[in-house]
Amino acid sequence: MWINNYKSKNIVINQFMGLGDILFSIPIAEYFYSLGYNITWPINNEFLNIKKNFNYINFIDKNSLNINYESIDIVENENFLIIPLRFSNNLLNNGDPSTCMSDKYKYIDLDLNMWKNLKWERDKPTENKLYYDILGLKDDEEYNLVNETYNMDKKISIDINNGLKTIQFKIIENFNILDWYKVIENATNIYTVGTSLIFLIEVIPTKKLNQYILYPRKPIENNCSYYNYLLDKVTKENN
Repeated sequence: MWINNYKSKNIVINQFMGLGDILFSIPIAEYFYSLGYNITWPINNEFLNIKKNFNYINFIDKNSLNINYESIDIVENENFLIIPLRFSNNLLNNGDPSTCMSDKYKYIDLDLNMWKNLKWERDKPTENKLYYDILGLKDDEEYNLVNETYNMDKKISIDINNGLKTIQFKIIENFNILDWYKVIENATNIYTVGTSLIFLIEVIPTKKLNQYILYPRKPIENNCSYYNYLLDKVTKENN
């Protein structure tokens, strides 16, 4: 493999933005870790709350590591081997959005399906607190999980009237996206815009999912073709 051409056993992954991109790429870091590499991953500060779920990755604030984040080259210095994962799409397909996600694995010479190996250390007490205390859900309760937000602050409208309780996915202080595991796992129906949540829905073993509808990120896209090919659980797309 190409990485054997380098001496450093300390890898820095240059993919600091896009929580979905980060989560989707974590199996790449796990692969390198399995080969004996130490993994440092600088990310935007607002994503650092996922650090607790991945003890083999040294997630740090992007601003605490002085490297050239705009370099499109693999760089080896006296401290690190820096892999420009965020530029894989530009390097392989001139920024074609239809291959943006798959190019991350192609760039590393790994099977795209490896992304579904995404797993993490669950924080079950926090999951339960969110499920029972914050959201007020009960065991065996049927409910819709709805997510209308993408890119942190952009939003579409999803109107569901099927008689079930609706839980709106949102950022809640002291909880990260992975703490929604139990909520996703037990949802009866899921309605979400294309965002980082779709990668969790795909890898979490949902127990009673009846309907899963995916919505495009309007107005920036008219359909979900840039990422729907990665997903098997979707029952319908709402275009």
